[in-house]
Amino acid sequence: MVLVYATCAFANGMILDHDRTTLIKKGDIPPLLENGRCTIRLQRKERFRCFALRLDGTRKEEIPVSRTETSESLEIRIDTAGITNGATPFFELIETGTQQNPLASGN
Repeated sequence: MVLVYATCAFANGMILDHDRTTLIKKGDIPPLLENGRCTIRLQRKERFRCFALRLDGTRKEEIPVSRTETSESLEIRIDTAGITNGATPFFELIETGTQQNPLASGN
């Protein structure tokens, strides 16, 4: 599963008026992404891993996945400011097995 955490994005050097309704200068690449924090909870018993993805789809770094106190849900805390070499809007979530049998995933 690919998760998209879309914060504000602007072209590098873009200039807007005070209420962001009129474009004064177009700007250029690379785009600048606003940092953000979010927590995602999924009611799943399976084990998962999460990876921040580069814009080309390759894995950038692993994001920790934890269990809630009842172990009925998994929790992913994303802070785009803490991602190595800059923010990304793309995250890959992969199932690695069941919680009851952690060796099934090969981890």
